[in-house]
Amino acid sequence: MKKTLTIFLFVCMLMCAGCFDQNTDIINNSFYSHNITQTNEMVGEVFAFNLSVLKLDALSNVALANNIVLELNKLKEDLTEEFSKKLGLASEETQKKYNGKVALLVSDEQNILSLKINFENKEVWNFFSSSKKFEPQFENSLFTIKRIDSNSIFGAVTNSSGEEKIIGQYIKEQVFSIINSTFLKNAKYKSSFNYITSTRRRHSTADAVMGYAGLYYHQWDTSNEIPQIKMWYTYANIVSWYVLALILTAIIVSIFLLISHLINKKKGLETKEINKEVFLKEFFENDENQ
Repeated sequence: MKKTLTIFLFVCMLMCAGCFDQNTDIINNSFYSHNITQTNEMVGEVFAFNLSVLKLDALSNVALANNIVLELNKLKEDLTEEFSKKLGLASEETQKKYNGKVALLVSDEQNILSLKINFENKEVWNFFSSSKKFEPQFENSLFTIKRIDSNSIFGAVTNSSGEEKIIGQYIKEQVFSIINSTFLKNAKYKSSFNYITSTRRRHSTADAVMGYAGLYYHQWDTSNEIPQIKMWYTYANIVSWYVLALILTAIIVSIFLLISHLINKKKGLETKEINKEVFLKEFFENDENQ
């Protein structure tokens, strides 16, 4: 199994806050963050709690950390069971294909508590994330094609009964209920959803988009509500560009042929005028000789 890349990216963002602009407040000031990192090698999901933003006293900080870790370990066991059940219902060929391709880990690094789920690639992520098939939508214009990807599978798993569970929202509700009931009564804290990708061509409705170290961070503030997460790629409409190229080529060739025709016609007139002068000169010379 490949190393857990996702948590390191998240920690690096927090440690390198000075390298970013003010838009990074969305993630740096978030107590809870759901992060998805997608590269050519793997897809990783991290559900992280940054205790440093709460500024609690030492005893409260330890107590809260223990409660969060307990909840995350419970969720890890639940998800492991759900993934196992889903794989068990699949065909033997599918089981061989996806068995051992996902890893779950609860960690505590630099006061950041997290549940990490690493999928070997996007295909594995899609299989375990949902049993539903989400087809992309396409919007065509004259010279571009926009491929709009569904956001329904972000942080979602489907159990053996076909019920879909949004992991990120479930974790947020469970842990926040502990905080509000035990530590800070009815307090509200910032949360965010962050999609991290290595491609610059990805566009989104994110509240902030920034690039760092070859990666692009699409950030949504989810403190008050779940935002409409929309992502898309824009491609050239090849057919339209080909037609335009053919039309421009035809126009250029036509102009070239027209210019060539006019030049040849002009040369023909000059030749006729010269021949006329030669004829008259020879005619009079012949007349004088006689």
